[in-house]
Amino acid sequence: MSSQLPLKERSYWLQTSTSLELPRLDDEITVDVAIVGGGIGGLTTGYMLAEAGLRVAILEKHTIAGKTTGETTGKVTMQHGLIYAELVKRFGRQRALTYATAYTAAFADISRIIEQNNIDCDWHIRDNFVYTTEAKNLHTFQQEAKVASDLGLPATFETALDLPFPVAGAVKFTGQAYFNAAEYTRQLACLLRQKGSFVFEHSQAKHITEGTPCRVTTAHGCIIAKNIVIATKVPPAPLAARFTYALNEYPHTSYIVAGKATGAPGGMYISPDQHHYSILPVQQNGESLVLIGGENHIPGLGNAKKRHKTLAQYARDWFGIEQIDFRWKAMDYMAYDKLPIAGPLYPWSKHIFVVTGFKKWGLTTSMVTAKVIRDRLMGQTTPEMQLCYPHRLSAPLAMPGRLAQELRHIFS
Repeated sequence: MSSQLPLKERSYWLQTSTSLELPRLDDEITVDVAIVGGGIGGLTTGYMLAEAGLRVAILEKHTIAGKTTGETTGKVTMQHGLIYAELVKRFGRQRALTYATAYTAAFADISRIIEQNNIDCDWHIRDNFVYTTEAKNLHTFQQEAKVASDLGLPATFETALDLPFPVAGAVKFTGQAYFNAAEYTRQLACLLRQKGSFVFEHSQAKHITEGTPCRVTTAHGCIIAKNIVIATKVPPAPLAARFTYALNEYPHTSYIVAGKATGAPGGMYISPDQHHYSILPVQQNGESLVLIGGENHIPGLGNAKKRHKTLAQYARDWFGIEQIDFRWKAMDYMAYDKLPIAGPLYPWSKHIFVVTGFKKWGLTTSMVTAKVIRDRLMGQTTPEMQLCYPHRLSAPLAMPGRLAQELRHIFS
């Protein structure tokens, strides 16, 4: 029998973060940059722009960090599955090095912001492991460790892991982290307001107009700005943007359960194996809470309770978790070529920009894309701009293969 499930879905991170009560936009204000979306993507972009001397206003339809940001696994890492060997093969070593360098710097920037501002967000340094239980996969894992190490990343190949089941091998990244992304993001909102920028909740963008100046209109107010950044899922307007970005990225739903365990492992873990998942032990009031995530699928093709039950059974079988205290799900957007998206909304856009395609690694990707937007608005040119350019050809070209892979996963 599987572990007992709570009746309602609720995120551990949201339950343990500070609630904000921010105002609704009820007036017309003028700023340098208007940002649509109050998740970690929007708030990180706003913070980096404010550090560069720009005044920003952020609009959130619901509450800050109340959706995808508060529903993550909490891992902050530059290890995104087995990606580096694939990047070298598909794009060449230089592009892979740009990716590795960007994410290494992003991790350092997040750590710096937390330390400089004394942000209490449950920040913990941990080693991260991508593991397999299948010996047939060992060459792939050994190759990934070598490529990542050659790119300057803290990667090694390991065979002995602190897990309650046999592991054939793993790629270890030393010195990664986890934190409460909802708390971190909400603290960024407070810092922005202290610095003279604006953050509004319950303020849905109804109309977005590019011009000189640009305008973002809500039901009760308007923001006039030189530039606009859209940092919320698929761009909400104009309608043509939805079709454009459907060619570049697709949505993905994943599930998480969490319960108390004895003898929890000390690192962070994830596996591409079909019957293994993401594992994150966290400390809660002196007890070990283990978060198990996975059961991913394209939205509309999965039963939430059934998938939570599968994860709960896994938690019970391997970690002795008899009661699930939290269960929730999240949706993220994945670029078909696995690279993040940050830049002009359309190829011809001069003042409207987009950040998306965080591919379930948004806690570090949000910083990468925020810096791309900052540098672009400050008139700089960097390798990361080309890496993240929204209208690159590699994303739609990868679309058929990626969709075929998703369908095989669904029906296997």
